[in-house]
Formats: sequence, structure tokens, C-alpha cells
Amino acid sequence: MAFTACSDDLSHNPTLQTPETFTLNTPAYSTSNIDLETTDSMRLTWSQPDYGFPAAAQYEVQVSLNDDWSVSTEQAAADESGKTKPTYATVSDPTGVCSTSVIGSTLAKGIQTIGGWGEDDIPAKKDVKVRVMSVYAKDTIYSNVINLTVVPYFVKDVVPMGWYLIGSCIGDGSWGGEIGPNMIPMYAIAGQNYDKKTGEGKFSWTGYLTTEGFKLKKEADKWDDQIGQKKGDDGTLEYDADGNPVLQKNEGGSGNITVKEDGYYTITLDTKALKKIKDKDVISKDIMTITKLDKAPSVFEQIYCTGDFDSWKVSGKMTPVHTKTGLKNHDWYFVLDASDGDTTAKFTTAGWSTNWGSESFPYGTGTSGGGNIAVAKGKYKVIFNDITGQYVFIAQ
Repeated sequence: MAFTACSDDLSHNPTLQTPETFTLNTPAYSTSNIDLETTDSMRLTWSQPDYGFPAAAQYEVQVSLNDDWSVSTEQAAADESGKTKPTYATVSDPTGVCSTSVIGSTLAKGIQTIGGWGEDDIPAKKDVKVRVMSVYAKDTIYSNVINLTVVPYFVKDVVPMGWYLIGSCIGDGSWGGEIGPNMIPMYAIAGQNYDKKTGEGKFSWTGYLTTEGFKLKKEADKWDDQIGQKKGDDGTLEYDADGNPVLQKNEGGSGNITVKEDGYYTITLDTKALKKIKDKDVISKDIMTITKLDKAPSVFEQIYCTGDFDSWKVSGKMTPVHTKTGLKNHDWYFVLDASDGDTTAKFTTAGWSTNWGSESFPYGTGTSGGGNIAVAKGKYKVIFNDITGQYVFIAQ
């Protein structure tokens, strides 16, 4: 294939070559035992494939336990039967330069998935094979394979958790410290990507707010990171030109976030973007919004959590979160004890006229008539929103 701007094939026109491989450099640390739990990142470099000119290729780092590159973790995950087992994993984000840093926890999680290791199965030491994939002009080639010796550790899945809503119009209005009765986490949003290491990303909550005020905080038992409403020099709460509260990050003297009228609202928050702004800064609308709904949703008298754990008897009465007089409840919580083994769950009204299900765990968005939620062995506090179908299983 020739790239040319005219009909003549001039000698200086670049010609795309088709290399079969390229060189991944062996790092100096390859002779050491790399403790993945204490290693933030590992730098890898490689030479550009000889495409005949500086091509803008995309590179990704892959890892295997036994030099078998036949089944990726993505291919294995797509097999709902669970029979397909992965033999390699991609452990870096795509990059357009000939170097990258592989995060220790990402590598540990990758080989854990390939090996199918549980918490008690992690080997003391393991040799792993590493290569780089290059994609250019719809052609894929691979580097040589190098060996690294690593000390693995068990990586628990990070559950994306939004900041907690707490206040006079949240829960029982007491500003107490218990998830469920006093405060509630914002929910992960379907289709959003979350940081694999921190769980940060975009979250939302939809429900009823009053003019009594609330705040958000990052951790259930701390106020170190919080969001409140900015106050003017005279101490009055500030609103923008559209009447929305002006929000402020980590200003201990900020006021309670107060909407101007009672009603249903959707709050959205990008925790990853929030992390990048300084303390006491005003939070822009691309980071957090509070939007009033035009129409009030249906109110349910009772929601149940049911599944294999109760033989589908619809016996698990969920407890309403927002119990203070004057509030309208749409969030529910329930303690599900699956300590004896894996189970399934769904959310429903008493007669199954309305029910929500999903194939996502431990968080997701249930849809009407959706599938059963496959719940892993453990004990959980389950939080569910009947307006959006969003839910999260919080390990206890």
C-alpha cells in the first residue's frame, strides 16, 4: 500500500511495510521478585514496529501465566455459561507511545483472573509472560515475550461507591452515621466506566428533597471530604442565575445544600473530576448538578428483596430509608445474609406487578422483568431505588 498525493510513485513517498513483530525491552527489574501489593507501577518500553515511517500505532500490554495467548479475559467473560477460561489479560490502557506503566494492582488482578485464584489460592511467587500488542491500519502484531517474576496478592473487586447523602431531608433527618436509616450512597450509573483501582466515576441519585437541606460526604464515618453550599460574605446561601445552589468542595463552614422548593430532583456527581479541583473551590456544573424533575413518580407502599435465598417466597421486606415526616420514600434497604453460599435476588412489589432485575453484581440498574441478580457468597446491606432501579450490595 502506497501513500501518495499524486499519480506518480515518487521515491520519497512513504510505503507501508508489514512487520511481523517488534522488540519489547527487558527491564532491569526483571531479575527481581516484584511484590505487586507494594509496587505502584512497572515501566515498560519497546521499539516502534518497522512500518516504514513513524506510524501512529496503538499499543497495549498483555500478560499470560503460561505463554498461552488464545483466550482473553474479555472473551471468557462473554461466555455466560462460564465454561470458557481465559489464558491472557490486557493490563494497560491503550497508548500511542512506545512506553507505559503497568499498575501493580492491575497486573495482580489480571493474573488472578487467568489463574482463577480465590483468596486462599494465591501463590507465593509466580513467573508471568508479558508482551505488547500493536494495532495499525487494522493490522495487529505482537512483540517478543519477556518473563517477570512476581509476588501476587488477592485483589478484591472495587465496588463503585458514590458519596453519601445525609441531612435534614435524607433518611430520618437525624444526620446520623448509619447507612440506610440515616444516610444513603449515590448509585453507579449504567453504561459508565469506573476506575478499577479507586471506583471513582459518575454517580446519581433521584428522589424527593425538601428545603430543609442536606450535604454530601465521601466517607460514611468522616467529614474530611464533603460538599456543601457556598455562603456569601453576609452568611446567606448563594444560588446561581437559574436558582440552583452554588456548591463548594471541602469548606467546613459551608451551608447545607438547600433547594428552593420541595420536589423530586436528580443529583449527579463525577467523583473523579471532583478529585481534581482544590479545597474550597466552587464545583462546576460539569462535576455536579441538581436537576428538578417535571413529573412526580409513583410511590410504592412496600418493596421486597427475594430470590433463591428465601425460595422466592417474597418474604424479604425492605425498610424505607426516608422515614422523616413530610418526605416521600423511594430508597429501600435490606440485609441479605448469603453466608452459606451464592444465591440470587430481585426486587419486587408484593404481587410481582412491578419487579426489577439485572445480571450485574454487586451494583447495577434493575429493569422491569430483568434477570436474576447473581449474588456472591457473603452478607450484604442492599440499597435500592424504585424510581431508577439502581442498587448496590454493600459487603458487611
